[in-house]
Amino acid sequence: LKITANPQDKALLEAATSAAMDIMAPAKKSRGLKAASQLECSFCIKDGSSTSYYSAYQLLSHVFLQHKKKLIHRSRKARAMTLSCPEGCGYITDMSKEESSTEYFSVELPKHLEMLCDHIRDCHTGEPVMESCQFCSQPLNHAENWSWLHLANHRDSRRYYCDSCNNFPFKDEEHKCQGTGLETYFS
Repeated sequence: LKITANPQDKALLEAATSAAMDIMAPAKKSRGLKAASQLECSFCIKDGSSTSYYSAYQLLSHVFLQHKKKLIHRSRKARAMTLSCPEGCGYITDMSKEESSTEYFSVELPKHLEMLCDHIRDCHTGEPVMESCQFCSQPLNHAENWSWLHLANHRDSRRYYCDSCNNFPFKDEEHKCQGTGLETYFS
């Protein structure tokens, strides 16, 4: 979607850009770093906690799992969605503003994460495209929610991966594996 000279479009762009910069603020710029040695989640920094990520996929799957509701809420409030590069280089994803429903922004979020991931990989980390999961070799489609959730679930310490049924049960629950029919418990 291209922004025209329409004053309403310009106002939406300003609101969405402001929300994007607030959402994915340049965490590294505040630390004076230029090279992409580690990526940090700007949401977590604002909350007073931070973990370093060495991959765009690690960072953005974390953002998807932990901050999806906040991203969608802010996008609905701004009536548009954009994400900015956490490296502080000025990159902002293309704006989505066709609708303002939760459902619309839920579908748009993985597309923005994919755009931002491509940018971070190409301009900051130099890592290759992850076409399949590094943990279980499942093919991925980063324009879809399930792909980011799949990557996030591998990193979620509350879950474990069952390779028989390609599922992520919680460690503290009984798991009846559809692949084997056996009841299993995490040990």
